[in-house]
Amino acid sequence: MLNMDRLCHWLEGGLSGKLEKLIYWPFTDFVQYVACWVKVSMGVSSTDTATDHIQPQQVLLACNLDLQPTGSDESIWLDVILIAQPDTMTVDSLDRANYRDALALVEVKPMRDPLYQAYELLLCYLQQVYATQHNCSFVWGFTLCDRDLQVILFTNDHAVTSDNLDLGMGKGHRAFIQVLVRLLCCDKQWLGYDKTVVWHMGVGPQNCGHWTVKCTEQRDTVDGEAQQMVMY
Repeated sequence: MLNMDRLCHWLEGGLSGKLEKLIYWPFTDFVQYVACWVKVSMGVSSTDTATDHIQPQQVLLACNLDLQPTGSDESIWLDVILIAQPDTMTVDSLDRANYRDALALVEVKPMRDPLYQAYELLLCYLQQVYATQHNCSFVWGFTLCDRDLQVILFTNDHAVTSDNLDLGMGKGHRAFIQVLVRLLCCDKQWLGYDKTVVWHMGVGPQNCGHWTVKCTEQRDTVDGEAQQMVMY
């Protein structure tokens, strides 16, 4: 539930220079509030089958912030990870986060100066996402230094960053809300996922999942006509 006092205290500069862990909660309050507002405003429930609706992404936050996500052999601790999951999963059921489910990664610093350190750490996390999300073409990230936020789009060979958004100012947090709304409401392929590459959850004691890749190939039939073959 949104803690407005905690959020306002942070946005007014009350946490500047203090422990970065104190920033995690008001920031995630902000994100979760926007995610819930988008879902309610669009009037889309988990049982809605209407095809003319864009199904908003269900953004969840790992129960334990400053965590070590599963799916990697590296001993890397991540400040905040935003997870995209079906509506059937609740925040309470998300005890551990997996890099495979990451929607966006967040690196937090308590001061406005060490932006380069935040970039460096985000690049380390990025490697883990690409190693587990084989259908991912690009990855979203946020750096949050005190109240200064940057949105970063990482591709295979470069990164694009936004201007600094000062979340302590009305213009800054309005811009961040716009970013979150667009992330939540866009089609999944615009989040960087290739629809032809699909992860299948495992079953049984081993619970080993696997990826399938949908490929198309033109082949000539006996009568000379071209036929499109679909292979997995």
